[in-house]
Amino acid sequence: MAKDDKLEEEAKLFLYFVYKIKNLPVEQCENIFESDGIQYIKIKKEDKILYQCIYCGTSYVYKKGLSSHMKRLHNIS
Repeated sequence: MAKDDKLEEEAKLFLYFVYKIKNLPVEQCENIFESDGIQYIKIKKEDKILYQCIYCGTSYVYKKGLSSHMKRLHNIS
């Protein structure tokens, strides 16, 4: 049963990911990066760079904050 739950969770994350990427503005699609197995969007706002979660859109000033967010909420290591 746990395996089925994990597959369902992965399927939901995949569908959410596809939805988010499909609705991204074109200029942001070029800003998708991967570091340490974590994919994120790099956004330049005013004078700072934000790192945005590709699953839920939460933004962080530091990659370390995004990394802990991905591990805690999306179970991505």
